[in-house]
Amino acid sequence: MEKIEIINMALDILGENPIVSDDPHEERGRVLSRNFQRALDSVLRAYPWGSARHRTTLSPRADNPSVVWAYAYGIPVDCLRILPLTHNGEDVGEEIPFVREGNFILCNQPPPLRLRYIRRPDDLNVLDALVCDAISARLAVLCSETINGMEQKRQSALSLYETFLAEAKSVDCDEQSTDTGTKGNGWVS
Repeated sequence: MEKIEIINMALDILGENPIVSDDPHEERGRVLSRNFQRALDSVLRAYPWGSARHRTTLSPRADNPSVVWAYAYGIPVDCLRILPLTHNGEDVGEEIPFVREGNFILCNQPPPLRLRYIRRPDDLNVLDALVCDAISARLAVLCSETINGMEQKRQSALSLYETFLAEAKSVDCDEQSTDTGTKGNGWVS
């Protein structure tokens, strides 16, 4: 799904006419574009969406700012949410204590650190359609005051956001196996 489609879904929720592009000369397009990234990031941070998960392996930084933690790992720039760290890098496994401090993960786990995280996508087409529904409703909530100033529309958008979010979470959860006896470790060497 393209950004303009999600923007127009938000306008539909608010009972407004669609726009052709997020042209900076069109007030509604400017408002929606300005708030788009915030809506996207907040929805993606709200839940560990399967369609936004990513894995990487990190090497420690030489400039560890901590005297308490043995290792400092730089957080990838596209990271929106760090998923629980485990020794095997999987959903199940012994958890690794850590703290996020600025753009660092501080922990006592020797390298390499296997990181699972929610990634800000370069291409919105990787996101599940139900997640896009939730993003459009969140965008409508954020922009309703400026777009039409109608509290009733904002409340309706908020209710729709909660419904979309719950539905998306339910479907995403259904697509996760509860079998913890996987044969591989899920990591590509």
